[in-house]
Amino acid sequence: MLPTCQRYGMGVLTWSPLASGFLTGAYRKGRPIDMTTGRPALHPARFDPALPENAAKLEVVEQLVEVADDLGRALPELAIAFPLAHPAVTSMIVCPRTQEQLDTLSAGADLTLDDATLDRIDAIVPPGTDRYRADGVWRPVSLTDPTQRRRPVAGAGAGWPNSGDQVPGRGQRPGAGAAGDGRRTDFWSLGSGALQVRSLAGSLPVVRYAVVVLSAHEPEP
Repeated sequence: MLPTCQRYGMGVLTWSPLASGFLTGAYRKGRPIDMTTGRPALHPARFDPALPENAAKLEVVEQLVEVADDLGRALPELAIAFPLAHPAVTSMIVCPRTQEQLDTLSAGADLTLDDATLDRIDAIVPPGTDRYRADGVWRPVSLTDPTQRRRPVAGAGAGWPNSGDQVPGRGQRPGAGAAGDGRRTDFWSLGSGALQVRSLAGSLPVVRYAVVVLSAHEPEP
């Protein structure tokens, strides 16, 4: 889906970057999860740590916490920075409930992930795969070629592209001719146990939170 959006210049608005709370750090391995309130009460099958698929999510969370710690950043900041590194992602919906949450998520929009960090994330959850469910599906080159999944470090972040920048076409990398343009084609979602595309076609729950859009591109003047 995302390569098609890139080809035809279509904007992509991603959602649920915190994976129903798994990437906030609220749910950690070895810590009890209150199944009587909040999302765990509404969707216990998604949070019950006794279920193997949820135990697998918590294992991944611990590894991603280590990545975030090595960067000196919070896990939610890493969760926000990852999808914004993708060349097709235009904006992102987040739903903070407090000013502190908004400040943390906004900090993630300014975080640039280098190739070494993105390689570590890919090693934890390979692009297009599911950590706890063998899919065996065909893997397109847009997932297997890292240069098609990564925004160039020099141009990464919420402000890319800058005014006057020439946005590279499909298969082009700024300053490198016909090489890949270096931004991501997968979408980080531990809610479904993988770094994978999440479609906006699904129904969204009604929320009482403020909705904030973190943009990866500067608006036209």
